[in-house]
This record gives sequence, C-alpha cells and structure tokens, in this order.
Amino acid sequence: QVIVIDEPEVDMLVKQIEEIYKGELIRDLIEIRGLKKEEIDRFQLSKRLIAGIHYFNEKNPDLIRRIQEEIEAYTGRLKKIKVHDREIESLVNNPTSYKRFLLRIVLMLICLPLALWGAINHFLPYQISRIISRKIAKRETDYATVRILSGIVLYTAFYGAQIYFVFRWFGLFPAIIYGISLPIAGAFAYYYKEKFRKMREDFKLLSIMFTRKQLLQKLVEQRERLIALMDEAKEEYLRATAQA
Repeated sequence: QVIVIDEPEVDMLVKQIEEIYKGELIRDLIEIRGLKKEEIDRFQLSKRLIAGIHYFNEKNPDLIRRIQEEIEAYTGRLKKIKVHDREIESLVNNPTSYKRFLLRIVLMLICLPLALWGAINHFLPYQISRIISRKIAKRETDYATVRILSGIVLYTAFYGAQIYFVFRWFGLFPAIIYGISLPIAGAFAYYYKEKFRKMREDFKLLSIMFTRKQLLQKLVEQRERLIALMDEAKEEYLRATAQA
C-alpha cells in the first residue's frame, strides 16, 4: 500500500531538504550553468524545490518516504555528536578545509600574545562600561548609546592614567609607544574575540575528527548518499516536467 506523506510532514521535509540540498542546487547553477551567485533567484529556487517535493508526494511517495528516512537517520547522527550539516558539507565539498582550519589555529596562537595584551589593558574600562550600561539603559535600544558614551569617558580616563603611570616609571619614549599601542591592541583584542567565537564550532569539529573519526566518515558517506538520492529525484522531476 502506497502511503502519501501528510501535509505537516511535507512542510517539515521541505525545510529539511532546503537546509541540506539548496546549497547543492546553488553550486550546480554556478558551476554548470555559469551563473553568478547574485544572479540566482533563491525564492524561485525554493518554489521549484517545494513543487518537486509535492510532485513526488503524489506520483512517487515511496521515494519521498525513502528520502525522509535517510534525512532522519542523517540528522539523528548529527545531533548525536552535536555537529551541523554545514560543517559536514564543508568537509564533503572541500576536503582540504581542515588543513586551512589548522593554519588558522596556528595564526590564532601566534597572535594570542597581542590579543592578551589588548584584553588586559582594556579589561577594566570594558567591564565597567558594560555594568554602567546595564544599570542605566532602560530599553534595549538605549544600551548601545550608553555603552558608547560611557566608553568614551572611561577609555579616555584609563588611557590617560595608564600612559601617565608608564611615563612616571619608564620615561617619555616608552609612554609614547605604549599610548600608540593601546587603541591598536584594544581593537585587535576585540577582533580576535569575534574570530575565536566563530571558530568554536570548528574546534568542536576538529576534536571529533580525532576522537570519533569513523562516525564522522560515516556521516560524510551518508550525506553523499543522500545528495545522490536527491540528484536522482531532481533529474526525474526535470524529465517529467519537460515532457508535460
């Protein structure tokens, strides 16, 4: 007996397929048809994807059920090791991505002393401006304004005090160098923090590469099978709509 997937299940399946397969379709349009990324109408692409899923749900529900089961198995494994599909996609489409990641780690380690220097020298004004902003700002929209104004006052005061301290203990030239380095080191520390935050997921993936390599390889293979299955469905749908 052929069982058609109910509408709520179809909606969930559309979302899951979009998350996994839409990037593949965009890549095909760029690589095969030679389109530029900005030329691709993502809304129309989503509409075609939804139309294809509804087509198979009526004409070949067994295929849709098979894709659904494959997706559930794949996403279940992703949740098990707390990894996102985009990370597996990166490994599949760019096998050398982990090498670039290792290079980024080396660069982060090299730059760590400068980031620490900036963080240490800006820790007090940064934290005090946060506390003041949270106390004074009544609305979320006021927070940024209070933070900027309090930061101007606090950083000016702390910079002055710190430069004066260096001048008293080490002399004029070290104080000038120190004063010049303060805003540069502070900006770099903030940039470093943002980069480190973005790399946390990469660190998690790297640890999985070393500790659960077999499971990660199975995920990569499972994703490749899933994409191959969706590719077959896409070709079948294009043939059917071309003949209609």
